[in-house]
Amino acid sequence: MRIAAIVALVAVAMVPAAPVAAARATDARARVLVALDERDGSVSWRAKPRGIDGGHLDAKFVTGGVVVAEELRCLSGERAYQPGDVSVVAFDAHTGRERWRVADTELSPGVFGRIDPPGAGITTIPVRSAVSGVAHLLDVRTGADRGPISGAPVAASGDLLLVVAPDAFRASASARGIVTALDRHTAAPRWTRNLGANLFSIVADESSVAVAAGPIPDPGTELGNVGGIEVLDPATGARRWAAPLLPAFGIELAGGRVVFQNLDTLRGIDAATGRLAWEVTVDGTLRSPATASGPLVAVRAPANRVHAGDRPAPGLVSAVDPRSGRLRWSRGYRGDELGPGVVATRRAVVVATRGRIVAYGARQGGRLWARGTPRGAHSVVAGGGRVYVSGGCTRSND
Repeated sequence: MRIAAIVALVAVAMVPAAPVAAARATDARARVLVALDERDGSVSWRAKPRGIDGGHLDAKFVTGGVVVAEELRCLSGERAYQPGDVSVVAFDAHTGRERWRVADTELSPGVFGRIDPPGAGITTIPVRSAVSGVAHLLDVRTGADRGPISGAPVAASGDLLLVVAPDAFRASASARGIVTALDRHTAAPRWTRNLGANLFSIVADESSVAVAAGPIPDPGTELGNVGGIEVLDPATGARRWAAPLLPAFGIELAGGRVVFQNLDTLRGIDAATGRLAWEVTVDGTLRSPATASGPLVAVRAPANRVHAGDRPAPGLVSAVDPRSGRLRWSRGYRGDELGPGVVATRRAVVVATRGRIVAYGARQGGRLWARGTPRGAHSVVAGGGRVYVSGGCTRSND
């Protein structure tokens, strides 16, 4: 009798454990990374789940045959940082097999602009410690540490890494805009320029470095008083031209143009001469171009309902030719966009919402394919002829 009673008591004590375990499993959803063929939307591969704690993948770019992503441990943002909460992970772009991972590391954010994937012949990417914040380089082929970076990355083209002093944002304002250009092949400095304490946007490609600041260091001129846009030679840092143009949302380089937006007007300035090349009215906000050869894309999010029962107004995606400024096409969409959920390549513009992914031809805007969005998806990137959908658990450490 005594033994039977003990067994019964143990059984009763174990009953509540099942719901708790189930709740933990729900919180720890498997990571998501799905590769879709850019031509027809078919699934090329799915990355395998890993570990028992769940995770969230945020794919960032494709380079050298790998998809590079940040992985965040589920619910890690709701407590103090623990080792392994953040990692940089690389997957084989052809098979989805995990190639390498580096724990307690995150990709360097571009403080003033985007950091492009490495160009041809370059095998390193800038990252920083998730614990100390110290910047260093990783070998994109193996994940091996390739040494420290002499500064904090703020923007990069495929072959040029732009950095400021590690303490620039804690030091006096006068040091904030002193930028050094490092050759991504050799890590050697090419030039250093004071681009202004009020520098707020910088972008680089193989032929230009464009800067927006207010004011620009040019005492006694309109640039010195109110600021504007300055374009530099990427090899020497010498000023090519400067003009008192005042972008509202930062600047982009595409198709040999410096592109910026004010209200609903998009303008393209010839990067070589500083002359106005075109201007066009767009319904939406300019997104960063995904590739140098793709179109510019403006996105207007769906409008909220004004009255109960009203159907929300659809969102709008518009493609603009970066060279001529011609509006190629516009297409409506419904639903909540992933973050980001619109990417452009030379072949396609992909629009991803919580329920559906649709690809349109980059030039004519004809629908190429459509499919359901994978469960748990958070964002999309594209490259190498594929579209990569990533996500997992709810991101709690943004």
